[in-house]
Amino acid sequence: MQPTIRDMLPQESDVVAELVRQVFDTHVAPGYDEQGTREFHDYCRAEAIERRTGSGESWVLLAHDEGVLVGAIEVRDGDHVSLLFVSSKYQRRGIARHLYASALNRMVVTRPGLGEVTVNASPNAVLAYGRLGFRVVQHEQVVNGIRFVSMIHDLGHAVDEA
Repeated sequence: MQPTIRDMLPQESDVVAELVRQVFDTHVAPGYDEQGTREFHDYCRAEAIERRTGSGESWVLLAHDEGVLVGAIEVRDGDHVSLLFVSSKYQRRGIARHLYASALNRMVVTRPGLGEVTVNASPNAVLAYGRLGFRVVQHEQVVNGIRFVSMIHDLGHAVDEA
Protein backbone atom coordinates (compact mmCIF):
# COMPACT_ATOMS: atom_id res chain seq x y z
CA MET A 1 0.00 0.00 0.00
CA GLN A 2 1.32 3.45 -0.94
CA PRO A 3 -0.20 6.02 1.44
CA THR A 4 -0.19 9.75 0.77
CA ILE A 5 2.31 11.39 3.14
CA ARG A 6 2.07 15.08 4.01
CA ASP A 7 2.68 17.60 6.78
CA MET A 8 0.13 17.91 9.54
CA LEU A 9 -1.87 21.13 9.42
CA PRO A 10 -2.28 22.93 12.78
CA GLN A 11 -6.03 22.30 12.82
CA GLU A 12 -5.44 18.53 12.52
CA SER A 13 -3.83 18.04 15.92
CA ASP A 14 -7.12 16.83 17.40
CA VAL A 15 -7.56 13.98 14.87
CA VAL A 16 -3.89 13.06 15.22
CA ALA A 17 -4.23 12.97 19.01
CA GLU A 18 -7.32 10.76 18.67
CA LEU A 19 -5.57 8.30 16.34
CA VAL A 20 -2.50 8.09 18.59
CA ARG A 21 -4.61 7.62 21.72
CA GLN A 22 -6.78 4.89 20.16
CA VAL A 23 -3.76 2.90 18.98
CA PHE A 24 -1.92 3.42 22.27
CA ASP A 25 -4.95 2.36 24.33
CA THR A 26 -5.39 -0.79 22.24
CA HIS A 27 -1.80 -1.94 21.82
CA VAL A 28 0.44 -0.26 24.41
CA ALA A 29 -1.60 0.77 27.47
CA PRO A 30 -2.33 -2.83 28.55
CA GLY A 31 1.38 -3.11 29.45
CA TYR A 32 1.47 0.20 31.33
CA ASP A 33 0.41 1.12 34.84
CA GLU A 34 -2.03 3.96 35.52
CA GLN A 35 0.75 6.56 35.87
CA GLY A 36 2.31 5.62 32.54
CA THR A 37 -1.02 5.69 30.72
CA ARG A 38 -1.87 9.09 32.20
CA GLU A 39 1.59 10.45 31.34
CA PHE A 40 1.30 9.27 27.73
CA HIS A 41 -2.25 10.62 27.37
CA ASP A 42 -0.97 14.02 28.54
CA TYR A 43 1.90 13.89 26.01
CA CYS A 44 -0.36 13.14 23.05
CA ARG A 45 -3.15 15.63 23.84
CA ALA A 46 -4.00 17.84 20.86
CA GLU A 47 -2.88 20.92 22.80
CA ALA A 48 0.48 19.33 23.59
CA ILE A 49 1.04 18.38 19.95
CA GLU A 50 0.07 21.93 18.88
CA ARG A 51 2.50 23.43 21.43
CA ARG A 52 5.41 21.25 20.30
CA THR A 53 4.84 21.81 16.58
CA GLY A 54 3.99 25.50 17.00
CA SER A 55 7.22 26.15 18.90
CA GLY A 56 9.31 24.36 16.29
CA GLU A 57 10.30 21.69 18.80
CA SER A 58 8.82 19.02 16.53
CA TRP A 59 7.01 18.36 13.26
CA VAL A 60 4.44 15.77 12.25
CA LEU A 61 3.87 13.87 9.02
CA LEU A 62 0.57 12.14 8.32
CA ALA A 63 -0.27 9.11 6.19
CA HIS A 64 -3.63 9.02 4.43
CA ASP A 65 -5.30 6.27 2.44
CA GLU A 66 -8.02 7.63 0.17
CA GLY A 67 -8.44 10.65 2.44
CA VAL A 68 -8.55 8.64 5.69
CA LEU A 69 -5.88 9.35 8.32
CA VAL A 70 -4.11 6.03 8.89
CA GLY A 71 -0.83 7.00 10.56
CA ALA A 72 1.35 9.74 12.03
CA ILE A 73 4.99 10.28 12.92
CA GLU A 74 6.31 13.09 15.10
CA VAL A 75 10.00 14.02 15.05
CA ARG A 76 11.39 16.08 17.92
CA ASP A 77 14.65 18.01 17.92
CA GLY A 78 15.34 17.03 14.32
CA ASP A 79 16.54 13.49 15.09
CA HIS A 80 14.23 11.76 17.60
CA VAL A 81 11.05 9.86 16.68
CA SER A 82 8.70 10.76 19.53
CA LEU A 83 5.50 9.26 18.07
CA LEU A 84 4.92 6.71 15.32
CA PHE A 85 1.44 5.23 15.24
CA VAL A 86 -0.59 3.48 12.58
CA SER A 87 -4.32 2.79 12.85
CA SER A 88 -4.94 -0.78 14.02
CA LYS A 89 -6.72 -1.90 10.87
CA TYR A 90 -3.89 -0.53 8.66
CA GLN A 91 -0.97 -2.07 10.54
CA ARG A 92 1.46 -4.44 8.79
CA ARG A 93 0.87 -2.78 5.40
CA GLY A 94 4.09 -0.76 5.22
CA ILE A 95 2.59 2.52 6.40
CA ALA A 96 5.06 2.97 9.28
CA ARG A 97 7.89 2.26 6.84
CA HIS A 98 6.60 4.94 4.43
CA LEU A 99 6.14 7.44 7.26
CA TYR A 100 9.61 6.78 8.63
CA ALA A 101 11.27 6.91 5.20
CA SER A 102 9.61 10.28 4.51
CA ALA A 103 10.58 11.60 7.93
CA LEU A 104 14.12 10.31 7.55
CA ASN A 105 14.44 12.04 4.19
CA ARG A 106 13.41 15.34 5.81
CA MET A 107 15.77 14.82 8.75
CA VAL A 108 18.73 14.21 6.44
CA VAL A 109 17.89 17.20 4.22
CA THR A 110 17.39 19.60 7.13
CA ARG A 111 20.34 18.33 9.17
CA PRO A 112 23.26 17.61 6.84
CA GLY A 113 25.72 15.27 8.50
CA LEU A 114 23.07 13.67 10.70
CA GLY A 115 24.56 10.37 11.84
CA GLU A 116 21.74 8.72 13.75
CA VAL A 117 18.09 8.86 14.66
CA THR A 118 16.84 7.85 18.11
CA VAL A 119 13.58 6.49 19.49
CA ASN A 120 12.33 5.36 22.87
CA ALA A 121 10.21 2.45 21.66
CA SER A 122 7.46 0.83 23.64
CA PRO A 123 8.51 -2.76 24.38
CA ASN A 124 5.91 -4.15 21.96
CA ALA A 125 7.28 -1.96 19.10
CA VAL A 126 10.93 -3.02 19.34
CA LEU A 127 10.63 -5.57 16.52
CA ALA A 128 8.85 -3.09 14.25
CA TYR A 129 11.56 -0.48 14.81
CA GLY A 130 14.17 -3.17 14.22
CA ARG A 131 12.68 -3.75 10.77
CA LEU A 132 13.11 0.00 10.12
CA GLY A 133 16.83 -0.22 10.86
CA PHE A 134 16.93 0.61 14.58
CA ARG A 135 18.93 -1.37 17.12
CA VAL A 136 18.59 -1.56 20.89
CA VAL A 137 21.15 0.52 22.80
CA GLN A 138 19.62 0.29 26.27
CA HIS A 139 17.19 -2.29 27.54
CA GLU A 140 13.80 -1.51 29.00
CA GLN A 141 13.50 1.42 31.35
CA VAL A 142 10.55 2.98 33.13
CA VAL A 143 10.30 6.75 33.64
CA ASN A 144 7.11 8.26 35.10
CA GLY A 145 5.38 4.96 34.33
CA ILE A 146 6.39 5.08 30.65
CA ARG A 147 8.01 1.78 29.60
CA PHE A 148 10.51 2.11 26.76
CA VAL A 149 13.57 0.64 25.09
CA SER A 150 16.16 3.12 23.79
CA MET A 151 17.06 2.44 20.15
CA ILE A 152 19.10 4.16 17.46
CA HIS A 153 19.20 3.99 13.69
CA ASP A 154 22.76 4.46 12.47
CA LEU A 155 22.30 6.22 9.15
CA GLY A 156 25.04 4.11 7.67
CA HIS A 157 22.27 1.48 7.41
CA ALA A 158 19.67 2.39 4.77
CA VAL A 159 15.94 1.97 5.21
CA ASP A 160 14.40 -0.25 2.54
CA GLU A 161 11.68 1.49 0.54
CA ALA A 162 8.45 -0.46 0.74
